[in-house]
Amino acid sequence: MNINKALKQKNKLVVKANDAYKRFSTYNSFEENSHIPYDARESYNQWINLTNELVELKTKIHKANLAIYDKIFRLSELKNLVSKLKNVSCSEGTSTNNYTGIQTKTKAVMSINERDELIAKFEDEIETLQDELEVHNATTKI
Repeated sequence: MNINKALKQKNKLVVKANDAYKRFSTYNSFEENSHIPYDARESYNQWINLTNELVELKTKIHKANLAIYDKIFRLSELKNLVSKLKNVSCSEGTSTNNYTGIQTKTKAVMSINERDELIAKFEDEIETLQDELEVHNATTKI
């Protein structure tokens, strides 16, 4: 199985493990002589087995990604940089406070054009890294 399929399988296992846990926690205690649709012990065992399977699969995925962790981490941090840069104010000029009537003059260290150029540069690098990771995930077997 390639990493793409392994990641999809991992997500399915997470959902199944959470469902098994919910059944276990919901039906572990119940009113005597009431009908319960799930056996709590069986649900517990499913939860533990799915968790163990998840650990095994995650370990295989991580081992297969050792050679590209730098790209994975770079991608994550670039996305963080872009997100934060988009929130940086680059306002300049004179404005008047509507309540006090006081005028203030605002200057920006980084211009909006410079900020937008940086964002575009980082987004290009993000796209390149994503393409490289997609190829790795599609071609690397675990």
